[in-house]
Amino acid sequence: MNKFYFAVAFATLIFAASCTPKNDPELEPTPDVAKDNYYLHGYLKQYRYNNTAFDEGSYFKIEYNADSTVRKIIAYSGKSAETGVVYFELPEYLNRQMVKMEISSPGEGVEFKTEFEYQNGKLIRAVHYNIADVPTLHHIDSLFYDGNGRLSICIFNQPSTRIRDITEITWENENVVDLKTYRKEVSDRALLRHYTYEYLDQPNFLKTMAVYDYERHFNAISNGDITYLSRQLCKKEYSNLSQWTRDTTHRQYTFTENGLLKTMQLTSVSEGGQFGREVMTFLTTYDVRKIEK
Repeated sequence: MNKFYFAVAFATLIFAASCTPKNDPELEPTPDVAKDNYYLHGYLKQYRYNNTAFDEGSYFKIEYNADSTVRKIIAYSGKSAETGVVYFELPEYLNRQMVKMEISSPGEGVEFKTEFEYQNGKLIRAVHYNIADVPTLHHIDSLFYDGNGRLSICIFNQPSTRIRDITEITWENENVVDLKTYRKEVSDRALLRHYTYEYLDQPNFLKTMAVYDYERHFNAISNGDITYLSRQLCKKEYSNLSQWTRDTTHRQYTFTENGLLKTMQLTSVSEGGQFGREVMTFLTTYDVRKIEK
């Protein structure tokens, strides 16, 4: 397994374009939200590098409990649920709050585990383990909030390597507009990563979907993905000061005739790295279905 987290990076119900000025006369109206209730059944994630064709991709299927919490996410090796299973994500809840998550692979058992702690209803700590014969601590995330209840600081602590990263989050009204990550070394700290964000003038409808409460736990602030915190994100700029690279990512969306999210495409242009200018494209196709009453 190449990544510790596999976040469901989907968004909802906005005009199929990159950042468009709020008062642009050419801005088409947002598709009307369907009056029936729908849920995300699954999604296909595909990738291409520079001008190559998209790969076959991986399909993710979501199963829900009766109370709409996520019961299981199944990752498949190909474009549908007919292909082989790669891994499972299995959450556990207490009073509808996720208290534990296990990631397991067929034939291998549990490989990763995360335990969550809360205070006054807010997530304040996540302890992550690699699982072999004996659980080994991987890292700890500590979360802190401002006077308005918004996430303002996230501390990543990896005792085995003595890495301690501090992420500071700047809000403007309801949006995260700036995020800086510092590497803490003894009494000094150095700026490691810097993100800035731009948004469409549309609400983040994702927050109303059942899967949101699940996915926000795996939206590690340290990687700059604030999809689940603000309004509809359409542009992210990222600078890695340790590697002298700069990335610019644009998001584009398409919809079905009845206003349901169909695809989201992320195009990231990276410059200044070892391989020069690189273009990476990530395409997510959503399988949204009507709730049968």
